[in-house]
Amino acid sequence: MTPSDFNKAALAIFAAKAAGPGASFEQMKGICCCIRNRVREGWGEWLDVIEAAEDDKANLPGPRVRLDTENKSLRRLMQEIDDIYYGGGSHQILGPGSEEGTLEDALERAVFWAFVNQPFQPWFVENVIHRPDNFPEVATMATMIFYGVPLKTKR
Repeated sequence: MTPSDFNKAALAIFAAKAAGPGASFEQMKGICCCIRNRVREGWGEWLDVIEAAEDDKANLPGPRVRLDTENKSLRRLMQEIDDIYYGGGSHQILGPGSEEGTLEDALERAVFWAFVNQPFQPWFVENVIHRPDNFPEVATMATMIFYGVPLKTKR
């Protein structure tokens, strides 16, 4: 097993637990994209970012999540983890009121996610929600909102 194989396994496990029971593939993938973006933004190496992500949760801790290896969404995530990890592939977003695009495009700058139907951590409200110039809302998916880093000015 290579270090990147270990990182990808840790990423998938973290995303499945962070998304919670009954989460969709898209929700788990969105969390993976946020972690990948944190690595790209220089928050640290993969395992450091994954381990620190628990400290950066938007929502208050909930009940312990147990993984179900028969869960179709988790199995699909494992099949597509290479594309997510390396930033390839795409997953079309089509639906009522949505513009055609990909999940990757929508979450290109996302570094935080929050479930709006769960209580927020006070630090998240103060430092992310109340500071949209630092972390603007970049996408919404069902009960999840994603916050990203601002667009960098082009050189």
